[in-house]
Amino acid sequence: MLDSDERLNLPLITVNGKCCVATKKRLIKCSKNMFGYKFKEWNWSQITNVFYKTTLTAGTLILNTVDGEVKISINREGIEFAGEILRKLKREAK
Repeated sequence: MLDSDERLNLPLITVNGKCCVATKKRLIKCSKNMFGYKFKEWNWSQITNVFYKTTLTAGTLILNTVDGEVKISINREGIEFAGEILRKLKREAK
């Protein structure tokens, strides 16, 4: 559930059919399993670094968090745009 002052800045579907949503306050990752939906979220203060890498066919957003590294596989063509938006949101959250 989003707060009343939050809006979606970057909704994206990952390669594995999961979804991620970035807002000005946090990054939310959603996945579906046999028993329902699973949500994982990070406030921007918990994310120390955002970068990405690409291969010939796919791209990966890599988030260094206080809990460890989080990898999100997305379409190769959108990886640079997604990485820049996430960096911008992180800078604005400071």
